Order: sequence, then C-alpha cells, then structure tokens
Amino acid sequence: MAEKKSQGVKWLPFILILVIAAGLWQLTPPSGLSAPAWHSAIIFV
Repeated sequence: MAEKKSQGVKWLPFILILVIAAGLWQLTPPSGLSAPAWHSAIIFV
C-alpha cells in the first residue's frame, strides 16, 4: 500500500519535468550543442 502511494507521488515531479521540457523544446539550443542533440538531451533527462 505504501509502495503504491510513493509511486503516485513520483508522477508529480515527472509531469512537472515534462511541462518544463516542453517549454525548453521551444528554446534555441545552447551554443556547442546541435538542435537534435539538445532535444535528445531533454528527452533523456
């Protein structure tokens, strides 16, 4: 039961990261990174 609760709590930061990543996706990649690498980095983070 406790494990199920912690699993539900784990979704909250994940959704928050997803929203932030969606915002970062609109930004231009930092110098030194190509756009595909930047987007891949966002996906894997």
